Amino acid sequence: MSTLTEIESAVPLLTARELAELERVVRAERMKKTKARNGRSILNLPPLNLGQMLRPLGTRDEWHDVQRLAVRKKDEFCTVTETKSGS
Repeated sequence: MSTLTEIESAVPLLTARELAELERVVRAERMKKTKARNGRSILNLPPLNLGQMLRPLGTRDEWHDVQRLAVRKKDEFCTVTETKSGS
């Protein structure tokens, strides 16, 4: 099979196992061409250490307390803004 038309006409005749193998081959060839084209991949990067950037969430109760406080502050802001704009 040398053309896309021939491949398309043969696909309905393939078994499920043959289709899976064809997909694997196509995917592998696509990866080869992609790597050859740009040579860079996120998979080639070393792992990042995000420990200094992120802090632990804490316990579930602590997380919920923070969320409740944020909602309360948002509600207070909205009330103050509505009062100022209403007067």
